[in-house]
Amino acid sequence: MVSLPQELVDIILVNLGLYVHHEPAGFALRSCLLVSAAFAASSRRHLFRSVEINGARHPDIFSRAKALKDIISPNSAASGDGVAQYIKEFTIKLDEKQSRPDGLRWLLADILDNLHNESYGIDELTLHGIQSNYGINHGNVGISWSGLGSYFNSAFVALCQSPRLRKLKITGIFCIPPTLFDGTFINGLHLSYITFSYADLLGGPRLPRPQLDLLETNSVCPNIIDNLVADPSFVSHIRDLRFLAGHDTPQANTRHRHRLIAMSGKVIKHLCVTIASCTP
Repeated sequence: MVSLPQELVDIILVNLGLYVHHEPAGFALRSCLLVSAAFAASSRRHLFRSVEINGARHPDIFSRAKALKDIISPNSAASGDGVAQYIKEFTIKLDEKQSRPDGLRWLLADILDNLHNESYGIDELTLHGIQSNYGINHGNVGISWSGLGSYFNSAFVALCQSPRLRKLKITGIFCIPPTLFDGTFINGLHLSYITFSYADLLGGPRLPRPQLDLLETNSVCPNIIDNLVADPSFVSHIRDLRFLAGHDTPQANTRHRHRLIAMSGKVIKHLCVTIASCTP
């Protein structure tokens, strides 16, 4: 039997990996897991590069999380060496009702703990509190940070501080601790429909914040801006600044946008301001 050169195998799988979330490419990659050890290793890298626990798409979110937990750990019987090392982008999307069960919180915390160690870690992390209608002026919408449970909070903070994590996206979470970004290495941050708590829920001494290259947000109320500019080095090196459309009036937020623009004005290369249409 003639075997294909590894270089050719890699090229085939890279092209399939570009369409991994679309059939028949996804099916082909899953089939490659059964071909050989060489095919299996490369296939896992593409199949598990971007993983999502999505409560909107899969209402039985506990079963989805349990299935991922079963294959993610390094000693997993289901996947041999565990798939955590292949995951580069990880997303959790759930609504307030789905976030209540204690068992799910523990499962998600275990998954977060397994996504980083001394030899590997993810590049991008997304936490999305699902809500059909976000309230004006960013009222209590989505999910409360404290409502996610202390064990989930601790695991999330630890993953945020992973040296390999570069991009963090948070949507629909309110009362986020103001120290969440301290001690991280992120250079890209996306914030939508969030608020910060006025108390330091994490406690302890403050760790230094990183220097952001990219900030994307539709949350420009004083509660948000005051926290972001509290440490000037956090926002003074932003090269790409994007203000997305929100529900607040443009006039009310102009001065808050100006504060961020002024802080990063000397190095900013790209500025985008999107204004929501007032037409029903």
